Amino acid sequence: MPVVIEQDSRSITRVLHSIVDNVEVLVESQVELAKSELREAGQEAKAAVLPLSIGLSIGQLALGLLLLAAVSALATRYPLWLAALIVGVVTGIVAFLLIARGHSVAKVAATVGINTKTAYGHRSNIYSKLQVFSDHELRLIADQRGLV
Repeated sequence: MPVVIEQDSRSITRVLHSIVDNVEVLVESQVELAKSELREAGQEAKAAVLPLSIGLSIGQLALGLLLLAAVSALATRYPLWLAALIVGVVTGIVAFLLIARGHSVAKVAATVGINTKTAYGHRSNIYSKLQVFSDHELRLIADQRGLV
């Protein structure tokens, strides 16, 4: 069967203009599609952030209540100030161990249920008491003492 080639009566200039117009329409539709997909992804992310932040807040509250319960339980046997000190020291030790294992201060703070600035303060106190100046030195001491 012979191939039939149709002749276009348009000039090359008109054909090029038509191609450019079609490319412009194609690019505009792709940009609109991308915008739409980004809006949809943003809405999905926004929908996921709220439950996550509520869950983290409730988790921190629960951990705080558990620490308060530990203080209260110890306060039945020891003075309140000593009970709070014991719970604070244990929390600091947990923070030390997590830092020594290489966790970030923010992750330690979230795990222990304290503010990030408080965790940095605990780390600073640990550094000064152990006379170290870096996480690496802290890790070496933890390894030497068999803590990690």
